[in-house]
Amino acid sequence: MISQRRGPVRVVNAIMGKNGENFIMKNFLYVQCCIIIQIITELFPISSGGHVQLFERVVALFFDKKIGVDNREIVVPLVRCAHIPMAIIILFFYASWWLALLCNLTMCMSLSSWQAHFILSLFIACGITSLFFIATRYVSFPDWVVSVGFAMTALLLLSLVWCPTAEPYKIASITFYQATILGFAQGVALLPGLSRFAFVFVGARWLGFCPREAFAITWVLYLPLIIAAGFVGLWQLGLLSVIKKYGLTMMITGVIAYTLFCAVAWLALHNFLYVFTFYLIIPFTVSLFLYL
Repeated sequence: MISQRRGPVRVVNAIMGKNGENFIMKNFLYVQCCIIIQIITELFPISSGGHVQLFERVVALFFDKKIGVDNREIVVPLVRCAHIPMAIIILFFYASWWLALLCNLTMCMSLSSWQAHFILSLFIACGITSLFFIATRYVSFPDWVVSVGFAMTALLLLSLVWCPTAEPYKIASITFYQATILGFAQGVALLPGLSRFAFVFVGARWLGFCPREAFAITWVLYLPLIIAAGFVGLWQLGLLSVIKKYGLTMMITGVIAYTLFCAVAWLALHNFLYVFTFYLIIPFTVSLFLYL
């Protein structure tokens, strides 16, 4: 029985105790697969959380019923740690923007007006998303909700086909109203099966942003959240433990993920993200088979 104590002590006891030790030894491949699925699917507008949930259910159905449910308190912080490669990818992909921001802070000890405006908009959007996280943190959703989430994500991506063409303009032109709407979209996407990438990107496109700016806003808004999630996961499991047992998997998957991220960026910039609508038929059908 996993200890009921809160915080990192509970997770460390689960890993180092008898049950936790057996889990790591017997289910090492399962844990690695969860990490890989989280990192790879997070790049696409298809709901990474929904895919991890489907993987857990498939393993439970065909292999071991206890793997996913009994050890969720160990897998959940590991999935949070798996956000770290994604954060590094975003920082590297938009390195020029972060460097310009850093230079202004270190050399001029100030921000340009557009940088200050954008950062404030970022705080507004992330603040609204945080409220959704707090509101849904202890809510248990029925398993079938993930099927509804996949269907809604697919329909949302399909709407890009009819999205009007937008003229490119600076990302700094985002208004507080637009930031509020995107923060709301990002918060709603915390529900199972909904893709945060899809909701924010499609929302930004319908708010008038061109594909390039919509793609940038989507990931810049996401960055503070996944950094926070990654640090929470590290705090629960311990930095050295994560590096020793899962660091190599995260590093190799992260390198592959960067290449895929560049490919997804090309699809987004050329208005082809709607093609994932057809892919989502697969997880939607699988989820119906598993949950209904």
